[in-house]
Amino acid sequence: MREYMRTTVLLDTDGVLLDETGYENIVCEIIVKILNETLGNDTPTHYWNDVKESIGKFCPSTPRFVLWKRINPDIDKYKNVLNLFNLTFSKQKPTLKLYDGIADELHKLRKHFKLLIAGQYGKSLGELLSNNNLINLFENSLTQDDFNITK
Repeated sequence: MREYMRTTVLLDTDGVLLDETGYENIVCEIIVKILNETLGNDTPTHYWNDVKESIGKFCPSTPRFVLWKRINPDIDKYKNVLNLFNLTFSKQKPTLKLYDGIADELHKLRKHFKLLIAGQYGKSLGELLSNNNLINLFENSLTQDDFNITK
C-alpha cells in the first residue's frame, strides 16, 4: 500500500479558530427585529430553524437565505430588508474573537504543516490574525472579500 505524506491543513475559521457566539447572536437579533418590523410575529426560534435549513441546503449566506425565505417573492422588499440588515450589521458588528489557546495550537501545527484558512469573515479576519501575530503562520491571506463570495 502506498503511503501519502500530508503537507497541508485547511482550517475553517468558524468554530475552529473563532468563537462565533457573539457574531451569531447579533445576526439573529438584527434579523428578528427587521422581520418583526416588516412582517410581524418572528422569533429567534424561527431564525435558528431557518439557519439549520440553510446549512442543510449549503446556502452561501445564512442572512440572505433567512430574509429571502420570509420575504419571497417580493424582490423589492427583499432588497430593502437586505440593505437594512447590512447597514445595521455594519454598525453593530461584533469584534471577532479567537478561541483561547488557539495561538499555541497554530504554532504547533505550523511546525509540521502548511496552514490555509477557509472562512467567511473577510478582511477583518486578516486584521485579527495580524493583530495577534498569527498571519505569517498561514500560506495565504486571501478571504471571501478577494472573491466577492462567501464560504
